[in-house]
Amino acid sequence: MRISSRKRIAGAICALASRIAPAHRSPLVHAMAVELDHVDERDALQFAVGCLYCTLGWWLATADGVSWTARFAISTGTAVLGVACFAVALRLLTQDAQNAALFLAAMAIFYAGAAGVAWTIGLKASAHYFGAGIILNTLVSLAFGTLSSDVPPHARFLQALGIEAYGLLALLIGLALSAHWLSLRLRAKP
Repeated sequence: MRISSRKRIAGAICALASRIAPAHRSPLVHAMAVELDHVDERDALQFAVGCLYCTLGWWLATADGVSWTARFAISTGTAVLGVACFAVALRLLTQDAQNAALFLAAMAIFYAGAAGVAWTIGLKASAHYFGAGIILNTLVSLAFGTLSSDVPPHARFLQALGIEAYGLLALLIGLALSAHWLSLRLRAKP
């Protein structure tokens, strides 16, 4: 009996599902793999994708799943922020707003570093990194002081951007620490 390409693809998807499933779910994963042999060829891909969906849900409910997902989300989000800051910095540089361009370039470097820390070191280190960002932002704000009414528009833009960064950094700290706490709770769970 010849196995169709749909069944082979479905078998590969089920094999992937069995690799990512937590160990305590192995009897269910084995049952899904056995059931694939009895599923009609037309429904094999849907069945296999359903199996993968279930195992992804099981994996996301583990400590490693929570940690990896949060690290991926933080590193991807901060990398996008870094690229956006760098693009705006280049645009401001062409409009003779060197101070604003340098400030945004520094923010781009900070967010690129945050992406690296989140991806390579972990969630707790990310929270410390974002805390350091709040301190640096405070120091820069104190150095600039309050602006008078006759300052150029890009200086007001920098002040508003510095204030906005507090909320973003606090959000990132909360996300990193919450995911770290949840990961620790799931590890301690019997």
